[in-house]
Formats: sequence, structure tokens, C-alpha cells
Amino acid sequence: MVIPAAFVAAALAVRRSMRPLRAFRERLETRSKKDLGPVASDDLPSEVAPLAVTLNALLERLRACE
Repeated sequence: MVIPAAFVAAALAVRRSMRPLRAFRERLETRSKKDLGPVASDDLPSEVAPLAVTLNALLERLRACE
């Protein structure tokens, strides 16, 4: 009985902690092909924020090529 409850609690915790990453992915998916503006990263966990910084640097380089 304790093991299934612990598994459910762990699964819910992981699902909740992934919410900001899912929201970030959704923001990227809904962007226009031509939108090279920076992506908001305010709500990202510190472990993932560097990914957004790198992505925004890439988008900046692409904007410079236009």
C-alpha cells in the first residue's frame, strides 16, 4: 500500500515540476516560422534557463542574417 502511494506522489511531483518546460515547448510550437524574436524564459527552472538563453542567442544571430 505504501509503495503505490509513493509512486503516485513521485509521478505527480515530476509532472508538476515539468509544467514550466511544457509551457516553454508550447510557446515555441505556436510561434510563426518567421518569428525570430526572443523567447520568454522567466518561468523556467534554473536548470533549463540556459537552454532558453542559448536559443535566444541563436535567434539573434539569425535575425542579424536577415
